[in-house]
Amino acid sequence: MKILLTLLILVVGNQVLACQCSEPSLTEAFHSSKFVATGKIVKNREIVDDNRRVDFEVYELFKGSGLNSFIVFGENSPCGLSFEDGEEILVFAYENEGQIGVSFCARYFSLKDLKNYPMELEILRSLKANKISYSNTFSVETYGNEFFKKIESLNPSSDDPQFAIFEVVIDKLNFWVDVKVVEGFAKELDEQLLKLMEDSDWELEDYSGNPIPALSKFVLVIENSYDKNSGSFQLKEYNFRWFR
Repeated sequence: MKILLTLLILVVGNQVLACQCSEPSLTEAFHSSKFVATGKIVKNREIVDDNRRVDFEVYELFKGSGLNSFIVFGENSPCGLSFEDGEEILVFAYENEGQIGVSFCARYFSLKDLKNYPMELEILRSLKANKISYSNTFSVETYGNEFFKKIESLNPSSDDPQFAIFEVVIDKLNFWVDVKVVEGFAKELDEQLLKLMEDSDWELEDYSGNPIPALSKFVLVIENSYDKNSGSFQLKEYNFRWFR
């Protein structure tokens, strides 16, 4: 999983006053996670080697098996993460040295905060309904891919769904790209998107050091959002983040 950590440090003695993190996108976190679910922190256990195990009651499972606990990595570190007993969260837990857990720079949200952003859970429910649960460790380089610039010129409407999900398969050896509509917009708009995806030169990076598979598969989520500046609906990659 690509996790970018930026420390903004003002030191008074040994005290760290600020810590900021850029978390992974939904699709990146979903693919790299072993366990994705909403639920409640039932109990915080004792810290062992800077990590704390928390008991967890699952409300809704989107990926993995129904864990009843996970690890909070590095709770006592300068950018440590902690949860309160009874706190309700959406968590994307990854594997680290044989243990499943989360850290400050993982993707997680309070369910209270997500009430104003229901699309996150709607997308996860769609992935689950379509039985998408495979894992990979590479990232799709969105900023260098002209596909994400070109979709801004398409013309969705308010009648189109808020998001669409596409599954992309790249065969690097035979130089082809295949795209499947998992949950789409209108037929004409989907066809335009499929053509752009198939013609795109996709760049994949694996920051964990693993080689990129010759046959690579990943999911793209495209959002249909209202742009106040233009007064119209526009397409963009779903990229909701809660900067901490």
